[in-house]
Amino acid sequence: MAKYRIVAARPKNASNHVNSQFKMYEYDEDENTWNSAGWKSISEVSSLMHAGQDVRTGKIIDKKMKSGAAVELELRIAKNETVYKISDMPES
Repeated sequence: MAKYRIVAARPKNASNHVNSQFKMYEYDEDENTWNSAGWKSISEVSSLMHAGQDVRTGKIIDKKMKSGAAVELELRIAKNETVYKISDMPES
């Protein structure tokens, strides 16, 4: 299982305030180093998680990676004024 850390987040563009791109680092076991994996979309982060990779938040302090909490994804409706809210839907 590979290890990934999200160290920054940003919106996809100026017209969308929701963070949808994530700067990630990947751990290289052979070199014992964290290397930039670049900016990833939420779809790419989801794929890593679905494949069983260890995806957590992180922060670089004094050139060392400090790991945070595990990341999870949730589904939500894109518009707040939506009439049919997921949280109000029946279980069956």
